[in-house]
Amino acid sequence: MRKFLSLLLLSASFFVNSASVFAITYDTTITSVVQIYTVDSQGGAAVGSGFFMSLDGFVMTNAHVILDPYTGEPIEEIYICYIEDEYDTPYCGIFGTVLTYNEGLDLAIVIPTYWLYWNDDGTYEYEEINLDDFVIDTYVDFSDYIPELGDDISILGFPAETVNTSITLTEGSISAFTFLDESGDIVYYYTTDATINPGNSGGPAYNEDEKVIGVASAYSI
Repeated sequence: MRKFLSLLLLSASFFVNSASVFAITYDTTITSVVQIYTVDSQGGAAVGSGFFMSLDGFVMTNAHVILDPYTGEPIEEIYICYIEDEYDTPYCGIFGTVLTYNEGLDLAIVIPTYWLYWNDDGTYEYEEINLDDFVIDTYVDFSDYIPELGDDISILGFPAETVNTSITLTEGSISAFTFLDESGDIVYYYTTDATINPGNSGGPAYNEDEKVIGVASAYSI
């Protein structure tokens, strides 16, 4: 079982299990991470992770998290489930729509479309979100440099196949690089020993400065 991460800034990705190496110090780092709950065209439910990449609520995740396995097209029923703190469980209060995606890089952006107000019977009322006025109070910063061999990283996400679990932190270090082409100019995958489970897919990976360096993906090889 090898684990990967998709690098955000340089179109790269990583492989990600190890002892704790550094702590998450900012509340907004934790609350920027979301769980993505999807229902495909055949009614099958699945979960992944993502994170608010901007103050206007755009969410970065993996393309395979939001693509329908039966049609190959973006899933129409996508819920963005957010938390208020590290002890909270995800609340699926936003309905999302895929803005763009790239299967080759396994990256996608989901935008908030509706606020959801859930009833006791499992139905919900909704209110359209005006993105011109929509502002969230949590976001992430992105790293402006590539990690080096042995650098410590942290990964946040929701690895369990349920909406009733808290956010999970795993930590490790960079152990190898895979390049996008033969030139060796652009790193596509980073290999790491940090644990990544399927539900982690789409969650952010951070360097020691607590800045995003990639997007976690879980693959079996």
